[in-house]
Amino acid sequence: MQDMTKSKRFRIEPGPPRFQRDWATVEWLYWNQEVNDILKRDVNAALFKAAYDAVGWESYYERLRGTPFYEWAVEGGGILSFGGPAHIAENRFFSTIGDMSMLEGDWLREHPEFNQVLHDIHVETVEQMVNYILQHAPQETPGPRIGDSVVVKEGTTDPDLGTDLGGWQGRVLGLHEGEGGTILVRIQWDSITLKNMSPSLIEARKEQGLAWTKTYLDSEKVEQAVPRDTEADAFKTALALSFRQA
Repeated sequence: MQDMTKSKRFRIEPGPPRFQRDWATVEWLYWNQEVNDILKRDVNAALFKAAYDAVGWESYYERLRGTPFYEWAVEGGGILSFGGPAHIAENRFFSTIGDMSMLEGDWLREHPEFNQVLHDIHVETVEQMVNYILQHAPQETPGPRIGDSVVVKEGTTDPDLGTDLGGWQGRVLGLHEGEGGTILVRIQWDSITLKNMSPSLIEARKEQGLAWTKTYLDSEKVEQAVPRDTEADAFKTALALSFRQA
């Protein structure tokens, strides 16, 4: 297999131990800090989607024709799998082609040379996406980014129930375009906010089919804050409260 040296725009790492195979390409391409920072302010993931659409996928499908991977790619929704907002927030956004290669292990054992084809496709397509993102990144503007800790400004009320949210704190999970060009932030409440949430409020949101661990607010209604816990703390607290409410 050809040299898999690190790129300035992403680095290649083998999959975690439970995914490693000596007969299949299982590799994670971690996108670099500059790209991660751009994706942190990507509203509606529009830039990422545009970068994906800019890749000439059909030509790569043709390179898979005649192999089990062709149907996986065409009918399964693509060649690569990607990380999500949590990975962007942690500066660990990645792409991988390993999901597909592991599922066709028997064929790869008989055609080990095809691992190089899979690797080349992975690197070439990610290069195209990364280059597109770097070339089309919007000018940076003030405001929250994915992964930021934010606190709700005093006097802000819940747009659904009218509850006072002033001082509530959490982390930004995503940025979305609202009415009139406004930017909405999707906030996951931190463990302290969740612990202070009354059972009656949780029940009221559940009765209306609303999430109680997160919400959407206008970006103008929040400001930067110092984290008070970890994402793991927030997850454990939400899980514990869910069992109590069951």
